[in-house]
Amino acid sequence: MDGNHTSAISRRSRITVIVAENYSLARAALAGLLNYDGYRALQADCLESALSHINYAYGPVVLLVDVDMPGWETIVRQAIKRADAFVIAMVGNHHPLSKIHEVKGRGIQICLLKPILYHDVRTAIIENLEMPEPMPSASNPNLSLVDDLISRERSSDRSFE
Repeated sequence: MDGNHTSAISRRSRITVIVAENYSLARAALAGLLNYDGYRALQADCLESALSHINYAYGPVVLLVDVDMPGWETIVRQAIKRADAFVIAMVGNHHPLSKIHEVKGRGIQICLLKPILYHDVRTAIIENLEMPEPMPSASNPNLSLVDDLISRERSSDRSFE
């Protein structure tokens, strides 16, 4: 594994993704892919489980919620109380377009139509939650060393003028 991939996995491990989905196979598959990709994925098969995960998760939270799950509105309301939550709704293609507009009006940032592609989930998380590697600060000793070397180089260049 290269350094960039390792640091991306490290950043992802600080993000909890709650998969609230009725169907166990879909829920397990999505959570498995998220875990494999380095996220901390938790499965919720019912309202109580989802609320528990939302209330006790640490770090930024992504909620993937199936709008066919009983109590999904309550799950979303609880998630958006968190300042660090990002909510993605999974909407079946049997719902009319008006359902998608209703869902978006409830504090959900993104709606994905089923069948869900993992690429779309991953892209939504990366584009909205993952931060690039922080730039080195002046307090970083390695940066101070580099600054010192640059200033020495500049002073030695002036001696030849």
